[in-house]
This record gives sequence, structure tokens and C-alpha cells, in this order.
Amino acid sequence: MTGTEEKIKQAALWLAAQTEQQPNVIHTLRQKFDITAVQAAKACTVANSFRGRASVSE
Repeated sequence: MTGTEEKIKQAALWLAAQTEQQPNVIHTLRQKFDITAVQAAKACTVANSFRGRASVSE
């Protein structure tokens, strides 16, 4: 896994773990994880897939 892919994964895991909706999520992810807007959007997609898996296994 490349450094960029790892940053996206970490951002997605962080986002999926949040219990409240995050305002300005793209901006927050960009600042917190030093990623681009496109990478932040990808992290959002990955976070949603993590959440989907979690709800299926419950």
C-alpha cells in the first residue's frame, strides 16, 4: 500500500468512526490527513463502505 493509499484508509477509518456528522468534511479530511480534495472524496466513499459492512455484521 502506498503512502497516499494509507492516508486515504486512515482518513476513511477516522470518518467511519465518527458518531456525529462532520461539517465541511472534505476540508476537515484535507487538513487532518494532508490529502487532496479528490483523495478526501475517495476517503468518504471508503468510509461509507466501512459503515455498510459494519451494519451488515451487526
